[in-house]
Amino acid sequence: MLFRYAESSREYWSKMFSQDKTPFTVRSIVMIGFWSPCLAFARRMKEAGVAVHLIDMVDEPASFERHSAAIEADGEIMLWSDAKSEKAILQIQNFAKRVKADAIVTADEFTQLWLAENRHRFEPACRVLAPSAATLQVLLKKPEQVRIAREAGFNLLPNWELFTAADAAQIPADSFPVCVRPGAPDSVQPMFKAMVLDTPQALDQFLAGIQWQGSPLLVQPYCFGPNIVVHGVADQSGRMIALRAYLAYRKSRGFAVSLRSMRLSTEMRTACVNFVQASKITGPFHFDLLQSAQSGRIYFLEVNVRLGGTTAKVIRMGYDEPMLMLKSFGISTPVDVPLPGKFQQNVTGKRLALAHLVDALCKRKDPLSYPQKSWTSDVFSALWEAITVPDVLFNLRDVRGSLWYMLRVNRPAKPAAQKSAI
Repeated sequence: MLFRYAESSREYWSKMFSQDKTPFTVRSIVMIGFWSPCLAFARRMKEAGVAVHLIDMVDEPASFERHSAAIEADGEIMLWSDAKSEKAILQIQNFAKRVKADAIVTADEFTQLWLAENRHRFEPACRVLAPSAATLQVLLKKPEQVRIAREAGFNLLPNWELFTAADAAQIPADSFPVCVRPGAPDSVQPMFKAMVLDTPQALDQFLAGIQWQGSPLLVQPYCFGPNIVVHGVADQSGRMIALRAYLAYRKSRGFAVSLRSMRLSTEMRTACVNFVQASKITGPFHFDLLQSAQSGRIYFLEVNVRLGGTTAKVIRMGYDEPMLMLKSFGISTPVDVPLPGKFQQNVTGKRLALAHLVDALCKRKDPLSYPQKSWTSDVFSALWEAITVPDVLFNLRDVRGSLWYMLRVNRPAKPAAQKSAI
């Protein structure tokens, strides 16, 4: 037993210090943190014969909880308060060594940047599935995204950057209502995704109740309409492996509830490719665009360079983002397994759909929802959607994971200095 362990340990560290960068097969992956896109990724890996070992991120000390049958039972927990520390890096290194991990993945922006900054501590034996730290440091700042998007050829709404409450005076009165968004995932407390404010007075009142933490707020004229999500994957040479567009024909609280496939125009494709190449993105990404219901014009909102909230949805529509992600980093799986089941033209997330139904029943105003309907139409259309459109994560082959997905109210909280939104 001891001899076999010594042999396996020597083999691991030999690979760790090898300079061989050739493509290799992944049989074991360490996942840091667990959210809805992680569930979709883990299930896909299990189908391909890859073991997913979880280090779950939690607020308080607790025993490890196996959230899904798609992850192994030998996981660990890590406190958010320990994140970015040497203690945490050593924990991940030792865990990766124990499970003989070939790769590390996360769906959290800050953890992703932290891993990328410490890439040399893991590679080449264990590849960090993330763009370069330099790319992530730029793209975590929304004003930088806006600058790159303008140069790439995207249409942009007028933008104002607010560093203090006094900066709101620069916004013309005829630009209201406006939509306010954080300039970076951790730039404001309390945290929010987006806020629609009708008047300068409402904006002043809102700004009086928040605290800036280094990055400006972005303010744009409110534009009503559906979102367009463009999913893509680029390899380490900058070559585009895949690029597809989806219409978020139902939105709630600023999130895409339901998607359907749509044609990607030449103009959108060119702008996306220009942006990816200019910012040197590697791996999966998704652009969040907004289409004006009035003019039909499509505007850039943001880009995320990680697995995200629509990952599970596009997998159900035949876009194999997990496998494309591995391919972009020069990795293959033990078994080349095609996506199972029949591809869907329309998909939804039952948890979000039901949350929207509750909002409609309670007559809660949501200016970020789409479409805007009468109370009766909204209730019945939301109910019909929840009943008839296939869910992306509820799966009876993984009852544990399905219950975790349906019953959790929200993603686990994180300390204020490390919060991000998926």
